[in-house]
Amino acid sequence: MNKFGKVLILSTSILIGGNSAPIEAINAEAAVVNRINKTTYQTISNLNMRAGAGTHFKVLLTIPKGQRVMATERSGNWFKVSYSYSDKGKKVTKTGWVTGSYLKVVTSGSNSGTLQAQAVGITKMAKTTYKTTSNLNIRTGDGLKYKVVKTVPKGGIVTSSERKGSWYKVVYSYSYKGKKVTVSGWAASSYLKEYYQYQTIKGTYLNTMRTTGLYPSPDTKKKPLFTSGSSNGFYTNQKVINSTGQTWYRVSYKGKAVYLPAGNIAVISASSFAKTDFLTNKETYLLSGMGNVYTKLLKIPKNIKLSSNVKVGNWYKVSYGGKTGFILAADLSKYTPPKPAPAPAPAPAELPEAAEPSQPASPVDSPETMEPGQSAPEQDPQTDLVETTISGKTYVTTSALNFRKSAGTDSEILAVVPNSTFVFPTHKVSNGWYKVSYNEKSGYLSGDFIKEVITGDPMHRDGYQFIDLRKPSKVTAVHIDQYISNNLKGRSSVLAGKGQAFINAGNKYGVNALYLAAHAIHESGFGTSNISLGKYNLFGFGAFDATPFIGAVRFESVEQNIDYIAQEMKATYLNLQNWKYKGAYLGFTTRSVAGNARIDSNSTGMNFYYASDVKWGQKIASHMQNILPYNKVDYDQAAVNSVMFSFPSRPAGMDAFPAGTLAIAKKDMKLTSQKGSTTLAVTLKKDTVFEIIEKHNDYWVKVKADNKDYWTNDIKFDRYREFISVKNLGRVNVSSLNVRPTASTALAPIGSFKLNEYVHLLPDASGNPVMNSTNTWYNVRLADGKTGWVSASYIIQELK
Repeated sequence: MNKFGKVLILSTSILIGGNSAPIEAINAEAAVVNRINKTTYQTISNLNMRAGAGTHFKVLLTIPKGQRVMATERSGNWFKVSYSYSDKGKKVTKTGWVTGSYLKVVTSGSNSGTLQAQAVGITKMAKTTYKTTSNLNIRTGDGLKYKVVKTVPKGGIVTSSERKGSWYKVVYSYSYKGKKVTVSGWAASSYLKEYYQYQTIKGTYLNTMRTTGLYPSPDTKKKPLFTSGSSNGFYTNQKVINSTGQTWYRVSYKGKAVYLPAGNIAVISASSFAKTDFLTNKETYLLSGMGNVYTKLLKIPKNIKLSSNVKVGNWYKVSYGGKTGFILAADLSKYTPPKPAPAPAPAPAELPEAAEPSQPASPVDSPETMEPGQSAPEQDPQTDLVETTISGKTYVTTSALNFRKSAGTDSEILAVVPNSTFVFPTHKVSNGWYKVSYNEKSGYLSGDFIKEVITGDPMHRDGYQFIDLRKPSKVTAVHIDQYISNNLKGRSSVLAGKGQAFINAGNKYGVNALYLAAHAIHESGFGTSNISLGKYNLFGFGAFDATPFIGAVRFESVEQNIDYIAQEMKATYLNLQNWKYKGAYLGFTTRSVAGNARIDSNSTGMNFYYASDVKWGQKIASHMQNILPYNKVDYDQAAVNSVMFSFPSRPAGMDAFPAGTLAIAKKDMKLTSQKGSTTLAVTLKKDTVFEIIEKHNDYWVKVKADNKDYWTNDIKFDRYREFISVKNLGRVNVSSLNVRPTASTALAPIGSFKLNEYVHLLPDASGNPVMNSTNTWYNVRLADGKTGWVSASYIIQELK
C-alpha cells in the first residue's frame, strides 16, 4: 500500500497544474482479456503505455495529457489502445496497454460535429457483492483527487449498485469497539472481484418444479449445459450465494458438476417404511435416478408386481430385472392380494404342489403334487398320520404355496401363502407336512416348499426395531448416563458420564441419539471392552475377526468416535443413495439353519449388512427400550431428517509397536519410501525377516528392512496370516501387569505394563518368544531396556 500512497501524492500535484511524471493505478490481479467495440478515449493525465495489462510490464512510451487513443480490448481496468503521433514529420502509431483510471470517453458533438470529451455518467446496476484483491481506499468521489474515507483490507467484502467508468460506489461494513459501522464511497474497480459464497451443507434432495437449465457456474453468464423438465430429483451438499445474492445448488449430472437456481427447485424429503407391494398401472421405465432426465435402465410392462420401502418426493425406489432404480409414484398402484377362490377339483398327481412362483396365484391356479418319489396313497390321507408337537421354530416359504385344510394334496385349499412368508409350525406331520396358522386359520403346508431359518423377530414391528432412525428421540443425557451407571457394577468404562456426546452427535447429523447410545453400549459392553478402553473405539470400527484389537481404528476421544460414527451411519446405512441402505431402521437378518446362508428377501434394515447376528437389531432395540420406553406417538409425530452427509475422513492415529518387533513376510510385499506413495522403492521378498514399527488407521504400515524405514499397504488385516507372521509381539489384557526379575512372584516387581500396552517379547535364536521351562512366563524387555518376566496368562500374542 506504500506505492499507492505515492500515487496519491503525484495525483495531487498534477491536478494542481504541474507537468509531473505520468501516473497509473496499481493493478491487483490479471483479468480475462475481452474484445470491445472501438472506442475513442482522451487521457486526463500523462499516461504510461505498457507492453501488457499491468504495472509490471515494460513502458513503451508516455502519452501526454489530453491526447486521444482508440481502445479495442479490455482486461479488468486495463485497455489495449492505439496512439498516433508525429515524429520528425512522420506519423507513428503505437499499440499497448493503459489503465482506464485516466481515460474519459470522447463522443460526437450534436451541433458542430466535432469530437468533444465528456465524463462517463453513473450507471445503475443490480446490487453486487465484491471481495477486495488488495488493500483498497474508499474515496468521497470517483477519482484519486478525492479524499480517502476508509481503507478496506485485502479480502474485505463490499457491495455496489452504481458504477461510473472504472469506479464503483461501494458500501462497506465493519465492527469498531463492538459496534457495526458502515461507510460508503467510491473505489477503483481494478481491485474488486465478484464474491461467490460457497457453502458445504448437509446432503439434501432437490426436485425441479419447472423446466430449468443446469449451468456450468452458479449464474446465468454462460449458457446451460443441460436442461431438465419438472419433477426430476437431484442430490446436493453444496449451496452457493452468488455475487448478486441469488441462491444456487451444486449437483452432479452426467458426470459433470452443474448448478441449479433455487427458484426452480424444491427441497424434498426421503422416507422409509415397511416393505410394500405395488403393481405398475401402465407400461413404464425403471430409471437410474429420480426423474426422466436419467438413464432408462429397463422397460417394465403393465401389471408387474414390485416392492419398495423407500420414497423420495414422488419417486419410489424399486428393484426389477436385477437392477435397482426409481419409478414415478403415479405409475404405481398399491397391490391387493386376490381373495381365495373355491377349492378346485384335485389336480393331476404329476404337477407340483407349489403355486406358480412368478405370480401370486389364486387357489384355482395352484396345481398339486405328491411327495417326490411317492405314489398316491390308497388310504384316506388322514389315516395313520402322526402329528408331533414342535415349538420355537421358524420357517419361510420358498414359493407361493397352497395352504390346505389337512395334510395332503387332495385336501381343500384354504388360501395361497406368498413366497418368502414366515410361518411358525405347531406340529410336524409324519408325511412331511407342517401344521401352521395363517390368516387366523389352522391348516397345513407341504414341507417340500418351506425351510427352517433363524431370524431376528420380524413379526413385532411396533417398537424401536423398526422406527426411522432419522427421527429424533426425546432421550436426555441423564437417561443415558443413568442406564450406563446402573450396568457397570464397578467396572471401568469410557462411557461413564458421556450421555451428552450422543445427544450432540444426534442433533448435528440428524441421527436418533437414543439409537447411537444403544449401539455403542451393545458393541462396547457399556464402554468396558478392550477396544473401547484402549482406543476409544465404541463401535468396533475397523476391527476384524482375525485382528480385533490391532485392526480397530484408534480415536483420540469418546466424543470424536461418536461424532465419526454418527456421520458415517447417516452417509451410508441411513442414506438411500448408498449401497448399504436397506431401510433407515435397525431391522433384522434371516439365515437358513442348513448352511447359515443369508436369505435376502427376508432380511432388511441396517442388520442386513452391518451384522451377521440375526438378532443384532433386536438387541440394540432392547437397550433403547431399557433406556427410554417406546412411545409410538413420539415417532408418529416426529419429522424425518433427510439431510445427508458425505462419508467422514478417517481420523489420524496409529498403533506403535515396541522396538525389535520381528515379522516374517509370507509373500512378496511392495515397499515405498513414503506413506501413501505409489512409487515402488523395493520389494520385500517372501520369507524375509523384518521389523514392524507402526500400523496406522488407514492401514499403512511402517517397517524396517535392511536398517531402512519403508511403508506398505499390502498387509490386509482381515486375513493377515496370508501376508505376515509376527514372532514376538504381546499385548496386556489386564488392568495392570507386574514385571518380575525372575519367572516367579517371589521377588518384588521391577516394573509394570498397563492394559492394552504392547509388549516386546524377547526372541530366541529362531525369533520365537523366550519362555520359562513350564511355558507359563514370557521373558520381556521394558521401554527403559530392562528385561524381566511376566505371566503368560495375561498376555495375548498378536499377529502370530
